[in-house]
Amino acid sequence: MATLQDIADRLGISRATVSRALNDFPEVGAKTKAKVRSVAQELGYTPNLTARKLISGKSGMIALVAQGEDWNTVFDLSPGSFLGTLNQAFDDHDLDLVMRLATDRDKTNLYARLAQRSFVDCIVINSPMVEDERISALLKTGAKFVVHGRDAQHEKYAYYDIDNYGAFKQATSYLLDLGHKNIAVFVHNEDHAYARRRLEGIRDAVSSRSAESSIAVYKDDASTHFSYTIAKEALSAKTPASAVICVDGVSQALGVYRAARERGLEIGRDVSVIAHDDVLKRWDATKFAPSLTVVRRPVVDACAYLVRAVEGIIEGKPVEELQFIDTAEFIVRGSTGVYVDSGVQSTAINPA
Repeated sequence: MATLQDIADRLGISRATVSRALNDFPEVGAKTKAKVRSVAQELGYTPNLTARKLISGKSGMIALVAQGEDWNTVFDLSPGSFLGTLNQAFDDHDLDLVMRLATDRDKTNLYARLAQRSFVDCIVINSPMVEDERISALLKTGAKFVVHGRDAQHEKYAYYDIDNYGAFKQATSYLLDLGHKNIAVFVHNEDHAYARRRLEGIRDAVSSRSAESSIAVYKDDASTHFSYTIAKEALSAKTPASAVICVDGVSQALGVYRAARERGLEIGRDVSVIAHDDVLKRWDATKFAPSLTVVRRPVVDACAYLVRAVEGIIEGKPVEELQFIDTAEFIVRGSTGVYVDSGVQSTAINPA
């Protein structure tokens, strides 16, 4: 295994200069840094994390911790996936991403352990709950961390989130403008912070309109077959839903389309459907027939902001400068139409 001395001997410089170059010390020139890194790569040099930490105070390691219910999404390694894009973004900034799966026993203990150990510079939390115990635990320890999303209980931390409330209020207002009064809402877990904010936007849009409008919230889980069983229930209720909002994603719309077909209902004419779209390749909203109206924000857009937040936290910047909220795009397609009591509906119209 190559050592710092091997690199120094190859370049004819001191071992200390090699160390400073690899740790990006400002007193080492850019050309020297480039030469040192090139030879280090050629020789297969692997830095000792303990030594690196002692010299620079930084390990360059970032830990991403995922809860059990998020594993399938977070650990998708397909091209253009969230994890693949995030890993590349960190690599472009000379940071290394390490993954950790949290078990039920690790509700808060894991985060405290990571904070107390010195091998990571920052922790990234994914998919926070409304009152997230992990955030509480990390705030108590003074740990450096960034959240993908934000909870409703705390404010003093770095995060990237989208305007879930505003996006779903807009989508619901659009359905109400089309004349829909009975709206079904499908959601996996109301305790997720993003889901709670989306539901609040939906409810506020309905409450601001005529008392005749109403929503019915249906719990969606692994047993519903992409929302198929709850879609059957919503579409066959005494007062059937004329519109469905899929809070958690495009995959939920699969079951709605299937249930509607079985009842002889036409999507966009007899029942309207809107879903949140993270723009995952395996769920292409434009490939639905008819194409799906969505609240759209690619999940990979979070990656650049998360890297900025992580670097800022490591550098000691104020958290208020590292709180990013992105907008979501509302895209009207063929799955939504004007509601008419006779059951005949027009094609989609542009949102107000």
